[in-house]
Amino acid sequence: MRQELIRAGDENVMTQEKMEVLHKLAISSRSIRLEKTSEKSKRYCNYHRSSTHSNEQCRNKKHVHKNLDAKNQNKEKSFCMIIEPQQPMDNVVQGTLEGQRVNVLIDTGATINIINKELSRKMTNLKVKDENGVLLQSVTGETKSEKSINLELGFDAVPHTKYKLEAHVLADTPFDIILGTPFMREQKLIIDYADGKMKLDGYLLKDINKPQGHISEPDRKLIERACTATSEINNKTNKDFDVTECEPLNKDGMDEYHYITLNNTEPVFSKPYKIPESCKEALHNEIQDLINRKIIRESHSCYASPAFPILKADKSIRLIIDFRKLNQKTVKESFPFPNIDDLLTGLQGATKFSSLDLRQGYYQIKMHENSIPLTAFVTPFGHYEFTRMPFGLVNAPRTFQRIVSKVLNGISNIRIYLDDILIFTKQDESHYEKIKEVVNRLHSNGLEINWKKSDINKSMIKYLGRIIDKDGIRADTSHLPSLKEYQWPTTIKKLQSLIGMINWFRNFVPDLSHDLHEITEKLKTKIVPIKWKEDEKATIIKIFNQITKQTLIHHICQRSSRLETENV
Repeated sequence: MRQELIRAGDENVMTQEKMEVLHKLAISSRSIRLEKTSEKSKRYCNYHRSSTHSNEQCRNKKHVHKNLDAKNQNKEKSFCMIIEPQQPMDNVVQGTLEGQRVNVLIDTGATINIINKELSRKMTNLKVKDENGVLLQSVTGETKSEKSINLELGFDAVPHTKYKLEAHVLADTPFDIILGTPFMREQKLIIDYADGKMKLDGYLLKDINKPQGHISEPDRKLIERACTATSEINNKTNKDFDVTECEPLNKDGMDEYHYITLNNTEPVFSKPYKIPESCKEALHNEIQDLINRKIIRESHSCYASPAFPILKADKSIRLIIDFRKLNQKTVKESFPFPNIDDLLTGLQGATKFSSLDLRQGYYQIKMHENSIPLTAFVTPFGHYEFTRMPFGLVNAPRTFQRIVSKVLNGISNIRIYLDDILIFTKQDESHYEKIKEVVNRLHSNGLEINWKKSDINKSMIKYLGRIIDKDGIRADTSHLPSLKEYQWPTTIKKLQSLIGMINWFRNFVPDLSHDLHEITEKLKTKIVPIKWKEDEKATIIKIFNQITKQTLIHHICQRSSRLETENV
């Protein structure tokens, strides 16, 4: 070592050689420091917090030290969780665990995976890997996990995939699951802050730092203030928990289920539809997912409606049941269904609007036990039946409308159309209180909100194909086809679709019935393909242009009016 020091100080030694020598000296000095630190740590007593003796040499509570020594081997494990309620959590994603929806924090500062203690208690199939917990170092100090368990976690954005991982059970975490660097490294999770993307297995897990769109500064401040002031409500609502965790809708004396009453008892039976080979695996996974979420179960019913899959834009599938034969035998429910135009009256004076979308609306309603066998359906994989109200039943919309109307009965300044709820007020403060009242009522009755499809505190809002603001109502033309690429219908069915779409905008087009008369006459033709004359095309183009002008329908004024007529 002495010779090395002399050489380093010799001015005749070349500069490059000096640098190499100094590097060796630095490494040597560091090794000496590490050795001293290691020896010191071996002499450390956890009980007395002293380096004068080791745990083994301590005469007090040796059995405690033995356990601590075993756990301190993992003491380097840490997690870093800094929560700012005023800021959006870019790294929080939605997932599923044993069919239950969970909030997952992707924490780049955590060296382990963590599961909330309360959540782990609700899980029945989790396997314990290690009964001994570990000491963890967080930004608030030391804490201790109880044990580690093996689990299979799914993500909403990654279909039909479960990820196996080990997680430590920890109490009092604000998130259901925290995923640290072990999961990111093993599953090759990519977080690209430059592009604002978080990806897993090629799927977009979440847009991070995503712009919030055209939101005014007063709106933004109100949202931030509401989120900060009502953190306890957000914990209940934004969790977006799974339908299997909902309380049944018979709380506080209510007895709300979906019943099916038949006009005759002859069973409905159909053979399974053939399923394309390319869809079989996806359909099988979808059925298994519905079983795990306790929405369906295996059936021994004598009823059997056929089922088939529909491919969605994200290449996942939606299960469709053909209940037409069952619906023909069903006694129709008489609960009044709202007319959209009548529903949107009485909005005059409102300046703030919000819309809430109920997540998987129909599945939140339980089927009555006597009606469950009637919902049975068949696939090439087996025979199943619904425990929750499925889509496609003739009375399902009226049942859902009846139950939601009853749940929110007595709350003013709201409109309900199935799973879409409109809230409107004149002032910001009263709007916030109204949202709080509606959310609390929905949550207390086990109804969940899909926050991704909800709009909060807007001066202009889209609702049921309309654009609503303080001035009035306009047509939402965002789904109107472009005439430049429009293909004129050549069959009766396509012509009916065109006329039906135009009639949707009938309140926004003056003299529509007069202009459309010539087009509706074409439904009587028996000549196929249908041929279009130039004047008929001109009529359709005129109607489309009137729709795109977005004629404003003013809110109905409540002032008194006088009507004068001439004597006849």
